[in-house]
Order: sequence, then structure tokens, then C-alpha cells
Amino acid sequence: MGLGTYPKPVASFSVPDSVSCSGQLVLNVNNTTTGASSYTWIFGDGSPNGSGAIPVHTYTLPGTYTLQLIASNGTCPDTAKHIVKVANVPKASFAANVTNGCTILTTTFVNASVNASSYLWDFGDGTVSVLKTPTHTFSYVNAPYTIKLIAYGEFGCSDTIKVVKYITVAAPPTANFIVVPDSVIAIPNHSFQFNKITTGAGITNYNWDFGDGKTSTDSMPSHVYVDTGKYKVKLTVTNVAGCQAVRIRTVQITGIPLYLYVPNAFEPSSTKSELQTFNVRAFGLADYTLKVFNKWGQVIFQTNVLDANGIPTQGWDGMMAGAPAPQGVYVWEISAHFIDGTQWKGMKYNDGRPQSTVGIIHLIR
Repeated sequence: MGLGTYPKPVASFSVPDSVSCSGQLVLNVNNTTTGASSYTWIFGDGSPNGSGAIPVHTYTLPGTYTLQLIASNGTCPDTAKHIVKVANVPKASFAANVTNGCTILTTTFVNASVNASSYLWDFGDGTVSVLKTPTHTFSYVNAPYTIKLIAYGEFGCSDTIKVVKYITVAAPPTANFIVVPDSVIAIPNHSFQFNKITTGAGITNYNWDFGDGKTSTDSMPSHVYVDTGKYKVKLTVTNVAGCQAVRIRTVQITGIPLYLYVPNAFEPSSTKSELQTFNVRAFGLADYTLKVFNKWGQVIFQTNVLDANGIPTQGWDGMMAGAPAPQGVYVWEISAHFIDGTQWKGMKYNDGRPQSTVGIIHLIR
């Protein structure tokens, strides 16, 4: 019997799903070999070889494997190879260090993804980032924001996570107020009414700083200032989201400061009219009583008359019981309150004497 000639087989196959992103791969091949009668499959993962036209095998560990087919017709073999890839399962995960704020919010995203080496962030405001741990600033204008992260692992495998309305940025309130009757008033007026203007929805707190050390939490407070001058009034409003806004306006009280001064001598016979009467000089008094005593403690003069500006209008002319009082030392006593509600504490002296509501007046003849 003579030797026969056998056509050489041509090994050929394809793996439609040669990449797995699930951590394992159930092998599925399309064997297109011709001229072969037997098949040997070498899986490349250390497992026993397979046989048959369609092998049964599962790759259970991530890695890159060379799958080989040796096709034979009993005499002549032929070999074909394909690369099979099994990826670790990527898992996208993240958290933000802060998820809500006011007006403008800067957030850092902590990337907790596993089995990934590159990333694509979509911040929901038309911007993206490829950083692993990006920091991004959000405005209240288009809030809230949905955040999406795609984590890419081996062989193009990826996982996506999307958190709807994850970042919330609240709109700021608007702080504004008007001053009644006006921002500038003249004494004896010392009081302002502060009226808030529409400041947005959900205002929970009003904090007023009147610029003189006094504060209020009323929504529309009034305030009395002790003295003339300019004061910066600061309103801070807070809404339900904890957002704040500030408005500062200046108010002013003009005029002569509140005061009360007692002279220490007068001379009824003087040619100068201002020296002829014992006149208490004062401004801005709400109430006032002046008493003058002789050396025996008898009241020889008393008045409580004030004009519209809180100025005393009556003085002692040096008369006592219808006759000129003799030259000498007399005692005065004054009790008074200013229009701002404070009590007059008495005369201040430069010689070290304590402040007092009682003093002496020299009547000169």
C-alpha cells in the first residue's frame, strides 16, 4: 500500500467575548478550523488542556491569557492563538467632603473607587474632570447638582455611579432696611426706627448691631442713641439654609450734645447780663429740678421749667423773700434726666472732687 497525501489542516477560531469585566470569563469560541479531526485547547491559565471542537472552560481569575488551539488531522498539526483578558471588577464610588452650602460652595470629592486607574467626573453644571480627587466650586444658580463618576479599570472596563441632586447650594438672602424718620436727625430726637425691606424667603434670624455696643434680634427694631454722632448700623439676616447676608447703613444725630453745667458764682449788679442771674446751662433735659438753699437749709429758690429743647429758662436773680439776698455762699441741688433716659450724675470738677448733684454758688454784691 502506497503512502497517501493528506491536506494540512488550517487551525482557525475566534472568541467573540475575549474581554470580561466581571472578574471571570466563560469561554465561548467559534471554531472555523478546516481539515482537522482532533482538537487540543491550551487555556494558558494552568488548567488541564481541553478537547473537542468547542471547549468548555471558565477563567476564574483576572489576567491576560493566551488561548491556543492545536488542530490535527492525525498526521499534521496546525496552531492558532487568541488573547483572552479578564479584568478585576471596577467599582465606582465617591463621597464629597461637603454637600450643601450657601451662594458659592467649594467641594472636594473623595474617590473611593476600586480596581480603577482613570476617571471621568461630570459635575452636572457642564464641566468635567479627569482628576482622581477633584475640587470643584458650585454656584447656587443651577443647584442642585447631579454628580456622575465613571471609573475605568483594565482593558477598557468601567463602572458608573450617579448621585442625583447630591450637591445643594442655597441662594443667599438679601439684607436691606430703611431708617425712619431719616438717616440724619437732630437732637432732641435720639431715636430711629429700622424697617426691614423684603429680604427673600425663609428668613429665620435678624441680627442688628447699632454701632454703639447695643444689639437686637427683632425684625423691625427701634433704638435710642445716648449721644450725637455717626453710627454704623449693621443688619445680618439668616435664612433656613443657614445662608447670611449683610447690609450696613450709617445714621447720624446732629446738634449740641446733651449736657448740664452749673456756674459757681454770679453778680446781680454786674454790667454783663450773663453774670446777673444764676442760670444753669443745659441742653436736652427731659426733666429737671433746681433748688437753692441758704445757710440755714431753707429753700429760697426753686424751678423745673424747661423749653422744647430741654433748656432751663428760669434762673435765680439773687432775691430772697422779696429782698436782695446778702452776699455769701449758697447751696444748690439739682436732679435731672436727659431725653435719652439717662440721669445726670452731677458736676465734674478738675480739682479731684467727686462728681456731685449738690454744690455751692457764690453770690457777689
